[in-house]
Amino acid sequence: MGRALDVVVSNSRLIEECDDQLGFEEKNMRSTFRIKGIHIRDFRSITALDLEPTLVGSEGGMTVLAGDNGCGKTSVLEALLLVLGREELLGADRSPVEEQIRFGAEDFEVRVNLEVGASPISLRADLETLHRNPMGVPPGYLVDDSGLWRDLGRLNPSVEYFSARRDPESLGQTVTDDLRGAASRREARRLIELKRKLVNASRGKSGTKGIQFERLRAFLRPFLAGWDIDVIQASHDPGSNWEVVLCDRAIPEDVTSLAMARRLAPSRPDIPTLVPIDRLSAGQMALFAFASPILFRDQTADLILIDEPEKHMHVQWQRHILGALRNLSPESHFIVATHSLDVLDSVMSGERFHLERDSRADRREDI
Repeated sequence: MGRALDVVVSNSRLIEECDDQLGFEEKNMRSTFRIKGIHIRDFRSITALDLEPTLVGSEGGMTVLAGDNGCGKTSVLEALLLVLGREELLGADRSPVEEQIRFGAEDFEVRVNLEVGASPISLRADLETLHRNPMGVPPGYLVDDSGLWRDLGRLNPSVEYFSARRDPESLGQTVTDDLRGAASRREARRLIELKRKLVNASRGKSGTKGIQFERLRAFLRPFLAGWDIDVIQASHDPGSNWEVVLCDRAIPEDVTSLAMARRLAPSRPDIPTLVPIDRLSAGQMALFAFASPILFRDQTADLILIDEPEKHMHVQWQRHILGALRNLSPESHFIVATHSLDVLDSVMSGERFHLERDSRADRREDI
């Protein structure tokens, strides 16, 4: 293992030296980014928590947190976003930083021990550092041990966060003049953008499907019980859009639009059942809500945080979801908070951690 770096950087020459030690002279090559330890004091409901994720091999990992309501599972995920400078991934209604301090304490501290390439680095956030550098700092800035925000550029981790407050079925909402107003229009735009990405991904070379589309198919296969995903034009009208559909068997080559399939279905038994993705159930949409941000990224996510992956899913799907996500992004480190025994049982014993509260401190036990 490489020696620990002094991350107190005061001038550009030292920044260049730090870059050299981390191997950033290589052409735009990113070092592996692995969380080795999480240490939290007096943050929200957490009095004291020390967690050392189990990482096997040189890439990726899975860390699953379980425990009663209020034990701090979500707080661990959001503390990570805070210390990594990614609080913009939290909801717009997040509380002021002063309210993150555990009631009765004067300050909080979140410290994360990382391994970047072969070099260990420690990052820290507390009330002083966040007051000195207000929340809303652009991505790419991390809190270092000197309490300064520092642009670490290529070192900056790529993070994806799935909040428990996500609402995947809202992707299927159409624009209406209801009380939802701007929210409804935003959700409709999300659906249009998802369709656009899937249609583009479906167009590979020589008439084959693209690699991302095939990866999505592989991800969906354990859940859809014989159904597949495909694209088809909505109609033959000029300017007609393409639809992304689930189908229970292959679409015949002579069927070239969804409108045509509907017209022929009563008389042709070879026409499959076609369901546009904006007509899917909440659980089915949850699969797309997980897969699309992971697939359609400029770079592989270093860290994927998921709060309650079991939302909207049947118990059988809960048993498969983490394995499917791990296959979809094997280089990523997943940190997951769950209430589901089926999600918990789907990972290895060394990847499961149970959070407990008592009158003295929060305890972490491997389970």
